[in-house]
Amino acid sequence: MLHWAPWRHLRRQVPQIAYRPPASGAAAVLRTGCRRCPYGGDPAVPLGVSLFGAASRRRQLSTSAHSGTDRQSLVYSLSVEEQRLVGELRLLAQTGSPAQRGIVWNLYQQIIESGVGAHTLTSDTALLLIEQVAGDCDMDRALTRIASILESITSKRKLTGDEVATVQRIWEHVEETHDTPAAWKPLVHKNNSKTRDFRDAAATETPNPASLLDTTSVDLSPNDAEQVAQAVVGLRQLLECPPILIDPLQVWQMYRLARVTTTQAAEEQMGDRDWRRLIDYCSSLGRLAGRRLAMQIEVDLAASSRLSRDRRVELILAYAKLGLLEHSQRVYREAQNSAYHDCDTAYFDRGMCRAFFAASRHKEGRAIFDKLSATGSAPPLLYYILIREYVQVMNFDQAFAIFDELCDRAVPLDSRALNTLTLACALDRDTRRASERLATVTACMRSWRLHPQTGFFVGLLKGYHRSGQFEMFDALVARLRTGDTHSHLELDKIVMLNAASRGDAKLALAMADLVAQDPASIPAVVQTLCKMGRADYAMALVSLDKLPDNNITANIRLELAISDAKVAINPSELPKATLAMIDRGFTPSFRLARNVVSAIWTLGGHGMAIRAYKQLLAAGVPKSTNMMLLGLKLHAHSSEPEAMIGIFDELRKQLAATDFHTLRVPTRAISALVMTLIEKRDVDAAQQAFDFLLTLPIPKTDLPFTPLLRYYINHRMPDRLSTLLSRLVQHDIPLDAAGIDCCCNYFAASVEATDFANFLRYLDRSQTLDRVSDSLFTLFFTTSAAEYRVVDFEWALDALIKLNRPKATWRAIVDQLGKNDPRILSTMVHAAVRLSTDKLEMARMLLLSSIKSEWRAVVADAVLTALHEHKAAASSRIYQLALSAVVATWNRVQRLAASDSKITKEFLASVLDRNLESAIAAGIGPQVICHALLVISLTAPTGVSRCLEIMQTMDPRERRVQHYGAAARGCKRFKSIAGINAVREEMLRNSVAPTAKLLNNFMACYATAAPQSMSYMEEVVTRPEQQDAASDSESLEPLALSNNEADDDALFANLSGIRLHQVALERVMSVWNEFARQGLTPTHETYTLMLQALSNARKFTQGERLISELLASGLGHNQDTVYQWIRLRMLRGDIKGALCLFRAIGNTERCEQLARNSSLYRGLQKVSLEPKHFAIFIHRYLSSEEPDKAMRFFCAMHELGFRGQPWIYSLMLNTLANADRRDLFVETMKRMAASKIPLSNEVMRVVREYSQTSGLTRGSDPRKHW
Repeated sequence: MLHWAPWRHLRRQVPQIAYRPPASGAAAVLRTGCRRCPYGGDPAVPLGVSLFGAASRRRQLSTSAHSGTDRQSLVYSLSVEEQRLVGELRLLAQTGSPAQRGIVWNLYQQIIESGVGAHTLTSDTALLLIEQVAGDCDMDRALTRIASILESITSKRKLTGDEVATVQRIWEHVEETHDTPAAWKPLVHKNNSKTRDFRDAAATETPNPASLLDTTSVDLSPNDAEQVAQAVVGLRQLLECPPILIDPLQVWQMYRLARVTTTQAAEEQMGDRDWRRLIDYCSSLGRLAGRRLAMQIEVDLAASSRLSRDRRVELILAYAKLGLLEHSQRVYREAQNSAYHDCDTAYFDRGMCRAFFAASRHKEGRAIFDKLSATGSAPPLLYYILIREYVQVMNFDQAFAIFDELCDRAVPLDSRALNTLTLACALDRDTRRASERLATVTACMRSWRLHPQTGFFVGLLKGYHRSGQFEMFDALVARLRTGDTHSHLELDKIVMLNAASRGDAKLALAMADLVAQDPASIPAVVQTLCKMGRADYAMALVSLDKLPDNNITANIRLELAISDAKVAINPSELPKATLAMIDRGFTPSFRLARNVVSAIWTLGGHGMAIRAYKQLLAAGVPKSTNMMLLGLKLHAHSSEPEAMIGIFDELRKQLAATDFHTLRVPTRAISALVMTLIEKRDVDAAQQAFDFLLTLPIPKTDLPFTPLLRYYINHRMPDRLSTLLSRLVQHDIPLDAAGIDCCCNYFAASVEATDFANFLRYLDRSQTLDRVSDSLFTLFFTTSAAEYRVVDFEWALDALIKLNRPKATWRAIVDQLGKNDPRILSTMVHAAVRLSTDKLEMARMLLLSSIKSEWRAVVADAVLTALHEHKAAASSRIYQLALSAVVATWNRVQRLAASDSKITKEFLASVLDRNLESAIAAGIGPQVICHALLVISLTAPTGVSRCLEIMQTMDPRERRVQHYGAAARGCKRFKSIAGINAVREEMLRNSVAPTAKLLNNFMACYATAAPQSMSYMEEVVTRPEQQDAASDSESLEPLALSNNEADDDALFANLSGIRLHQVALERVMSVWNEFARQGLTPTHETYTLMLQALSNARKFTQGERLISELLASGLGHNQDTVYQWIRLRMLRGDIKGALCLFRAIGNTERCEQLARNSSLYRGLQKVSLEPKHFAIFIHRYLSSEEPDKAMRFFCAMHELGFRGQPWIYSLMLNTLANADRRDLFVETMKRMAASKIPLSNEVMRVVREYSQTSGLTRGSDPRKHW
């Protein structure tokens, strides 16, 4: 048992001190008779200078605390003994050691006994001492020591407010955790099993509250009655202050003292107004403490038989505001079943209607309202409340429906309802409808003789600010500044919020200084500054130490903690701070609870956020709609997505009763929810959840259609898929990109093109056609073209054109259609140009998009044909792009084998032939003309004459020698003597001076027109870089073409033998002389062609003389001239001379030896060997049936890393097979395998025939070396 003597002293001291009027707040009223603001300053003076012109002085914060705490510790300095005591107390607070507690108590006893006295013990030291002594495990000893400390203090001075509060907490803790002594039973309920305190009342789930006080058996002395009367007056004056300035502990203490007695005198002091204010104050305490006070009030009123109908209605609304709708419904049912025979039940219906709307149960509240409205029992105040609630949830249609009903009934509304309607007008995004409604509201105000007041402008400014209509906002603010509008703090607050949202930090901070002068506006100021990232400024502006510790200030501290930099470093402190706040009986707001979890998610990661979410809900944080939506979003990314199902079940019950106009949900979270329902339950549950979401005011784009569509498609459920798609199509509900891809692939693979087209039309109506991928458009074009659905094809193409897709889209479509069928590609291009309003721009887009495609020539042909058919004159730019695309494609086809290309060279030449004259007339550049003429001349033997005809249409001033050179290249290719003569005559007629390169082409045509005596060697005369290899680049550089084809010209048909070569030499000599007449210098190619003609005509001496001229001109030898010199000596029969030349190539010592006898060998050391130098000797020895010598040259060529032409290998193998030289045949195959020579068809034929005829076994098959 406890020792009750000191505890009796403690209980005797506490009431007298705890309820002594404090130094500020309500106490000021009791002492002076005039009300002063506990926050400091004089309320009779305006709170600062308003933005709108009213002048007042700035508030000065009071230096005294709200609770009346004595600040003597700021005056007296600590003595040496007390400093030592404080040090030991701090050590005790850190260690908690019982031995240290004994040391502290002994030191305190020494201070008391030494005579230093308790009068020097400051309040802070006394508080620390009492708290540490109360931590003793031995409660008897702890209470004895506390009583001793209190006796020492009260013998010298009065207890401060902080000391009283500390002792009061200790006393309540003892009552909670220990058996109450018999001497104090009058202070508790007779039935201890029903005793509840704040925490128990907040945690109980039963609807029957229990009393904390027994109000029937206490006899008060006259002095106690006087204290009760003072407490009632103080409570009344305290509740008149703003909630942020009210200390809930003071309210609770004053209320407990006021309700101790049941005498008539005390009852008369608590009037209806006092009860209404006290009950309304419960909603500002937070869910935990507010529930405790409301339930205590309900019990007290019931015990005193004063639970009237007004009090019941007020309790119904208070419980609803606290989020305790079940208690509101309990009180409502009890009121309906009570003995109020003279009371109309509609009175309670009005209160329950307001409670439902306060708890966001709009549908249930509207049902009660409709019943009241039908019977005429709904007062105008209830209409205003409903209008305000509907505006808060952005349901403007319902708000104005109630307004229209009032207008029809000619029931005037007060200014508050009209001001709320102006807010709805400003928030409406439909400006035309908003203007009409605002005109209606103002007309009704004039008819009811009401004039716009400050609240009217506040509503407009709020709406303009929240809807982002900043121009309207600025105009109205300017009007109010210049008008006669009186100062109003709400106007300043709206300007502050607007400046913060627009990034005007200077104005926002200035307005924050002004608005913060009003204590009730401090939460809005702190919230605004924290959003701006200026939490430091908020902490400096608002002195939280001078504000009481209540639910509002606790939320302000939590707001600042979220923005604190320390939280970013250690985010685990944020949930601890929130839980500590809840443990003190305070409740974070819905917004702050969600912000806490979101901040933890951002700073601490996903796992920490989920833990904090669960901890807050377990601690009693209300499950608001936004909080549960955040829970869905959190668990959608967690390892336990099935937890979303339970959250959604609760959310569904809550949302089913709401009447929101709009509701934003996390799209990915609800999609994950539907997929989780499919996996964990079944598709029916997912469909039911989807049907429920469809009834909510959620944007249709956020609905999770895609998971259900994918499931129905993958599991082949066409009936359900059809039902879901029909709902989509009927209401034009848009799909996301994933759902569109899924459905389009389904339609493309499973249904006809008509259904696919209808689905695309639905996407067009729902404005989501732009989400269709390029591949799906291509697939549709292919399908519709294959089914000959021309109408659908053209509709989709027209829709695609209207979407203004970029070039990448058209490039993808061109590539895919070209691979599938070039004819469909051509049809698409024709239709695209025809359907476009700007045909030239569409043509340019198609040409640019296909500039890197292998099908660009098809696009170019279709574009030019479509423009010609629709009589649209193509610009030079379009012709430039189109003809360049055709030429580049011709270059590519020229490099490929005939079987590897789907586009023929003849088609490309025909495109150029049809459009070149029009392109020249449009003014394309000479380089494109040159390339086009080159392609035409190189494609067919008749191309030369066509090129000359096209040049006849050109302005003579625009003709270039390059154009004639392009025609001459075709003559060279087809060895057309007549074509060369025609080109030369045309140049002579138009006085066009030839170039060295053009003359070389003439010489090449004459030199190669006659059949060659060594045909194999002629194939390697030209260097690889001079062969006709087309370039695939877009720069359209001049094309070099091969002369591999040999064809007799008609002029040489009757000539043969040496006479034929002599005639060819005469033509070559005529061109040779042209160099001198035109003043041109022969090139290496000129000397090479001349040596070739001389060798063919057997003019060996002139050939040797030409070598001297070559050296005399300063050009020197190169690979081609040396090759022709070796060939000349071979034709002359001088094999030794040819070998001498071969050995001198690249050999400096041998060249010097030969140069001593003849200067013709000078410079041979600078020439490098090439495969053709080996090939001519290989051919010579194989022709003379000397395979051993040929094999030596063959091996030497491969040892130097050279690779010969394919004809060398086929000739080598064929000769060795005919000679049955198996050893050399196998060695040749090894050399080919080592050099990775590709096997041509001719080589494979020779190997196969030789293997069959020579009797080679599989083990000795030469092909094994591959």
